[in-house]
Amino acid sequence: MEGTLIPNDALDPLQHPPTSWAPATVAAWLLQQGFVEAAAVAERVQMDGHQLLRLDVDGLKTKLDMIRFGDRKKLLHRLEHLADAVSSHPSPRAATSCERSRGASKEGG
Repeated sequence: MEGTLIPNDALDPLQHPPTSWAPATVAAWLLQQGFVEAAAVAERVQMDGHQLLRLDVDGLKTKLDMIRFGDRKKLLHRLEHLADAVSSHPSPRAATSCERSRGASKEGG
């Protein structure tokens, strides 16, 4: 990996949705999860967060060169957890938009 510094909060899915992650952030998250080789491949192929979340067990093998089935299942489980965390909490920007919409409807009504 190139040694790109990623701020700690950049890996917080509630602050920065994984679908907006750049390839360096994807690689940093994979590294944080213990998938060193997959992190290097993700950075080499410039995989972004949207692409990462769309991977299935076969995609982990073909796109990230993950040979061991157990590792693929473990990463898939973590990806599902990551997607669930995001879907159960609206992004800060979405919450702000909702709050503004509610405030506008209260003022108008």
